[in-house]
Amino acid sequence: MKAEGVFEARKGPCIEDWIHHIVQVGYEHNIPVVDSYSTLNGPDGDVHYADKYTTDGVHFNAEGYAIVAQLHQELGYEPLGR
Repeated sequence: MKAEGVFEARKGPCIEDWIHHIVQVGYEHNIPVVDSYSTLNGPDGDVHYADKYTTDGVHFNAEGYAIVAQLHQELGYEPLGR
């Protein structure tokens, strides 16, 4: 499927729907949810952050983790321990 371009065409909309539902349910139940997907991919999901914020296109680098940590801090989450 990936070779035919089907994977990329389906991946974006599927993940965007999944993230939207997680954020919506959190909001409905007064649970703070970090929407790192929209922050890193832009509100329309058209920003490709992998080169800037990942080490291998999947796992965050230090800058990517710093952004996600900042988002959690802004919602009031604190580090678990050091």
